[in-house]
Amino acid sequence: MTESTRLGRGISTLIPKVLPKTENATSATLEQKVAIDNLRVNPRQPRRNFDPAALAELTASVQEKGVLQPILVRRVGHHFEIIAGERRFRAAKAAGLATVPVHIVKMTDQEQLEAAIIENIIREDLSAIETAKAFKQLQKEFSLSQEEVAKRTGKERSTVANLLRLLQLPTNIQSMVDEKKISMGHARALLRFSNATHQDILANLIVQKGLSVRQVEQWKFDQPKNKTVKTQTVNPNLQNTIEDIQRKIGTKVEIKAKTDQKGEIRIPYFHPGELTKILQQLLK
Repeated sequence: MTESTRLGRGISTLIPKVLPKTENATSATLEQKVAIDNLRVNPRQPRRNFDPAALAELTASVQEKGVLQPILVRRVGHHFEIIAGERRFRAAKAAGLATVPVHIVKMTDQEQLEAAIIENIIREDLSAIETAKAFKQLQKEFSLSQEEVAKRTGKERSTVANLLRLLQLPTNIQSMVDEKKISMGHARALLRFSNATHQDILANLIVQKGLSVRQVEQWKFDQPKNKTVKTQTVNPNLQNTIEDIQRKIGTKVEIKAKTDQKGEIRIPYFHPGELTKILQQLLK
């Protein structure tokens, strides 16, 4: 059984019997039309980013053919809250439609969040970070274990655990994952480093130099030498300066301090073009 099949069956269990006749509907059929102004977006929508180009394409399609697939909604007060289909709603609004087809269902807050997550997973619309945040929201709001989250969303427990670990990364690196500047594989490799500054340096090197996941996994930052070796650890203030330089020139900088107050500064490069860029950055 494929993952999408498991998820598809999962979402079907979340959609109870459709409500009969409502104030905004003229029949008890599954598909009903409501005024677009009566729709509200889902505050628990796990998806935060909508591709403008894809949305423009969908808007053009809606202008020509209308909304072909009903939007899944639930009644909240005098309005309808979207459970699944926010892209269709946005496109319909941009296209100037006055009404849209909907399926009206009864759902709890938890069922609504689960359905929104599952729909996005099926469509592969969520980034790894968005999925992780949605899983975290399920855990926090409804006191679910990782095992329970996995069961409800059709994911393996190990997948849920790995995604949740991404939230341990600094927010700027999470944004890089969201913006597809670095892959989930890169993000997982960065978790090997407990130092946030080291993570930041490597994340920028991934973007600037195209480091592979394997290169990140094998990357080593200088560690204090063993006491039996006649070397000195770098002064913490100097270490901060080193890290600033690394961020500026986009490559590793090594300082070898010796016991006689002498030492070496090493900046490796891999081809002449990279050396030129390093020198240009240093001379700015």
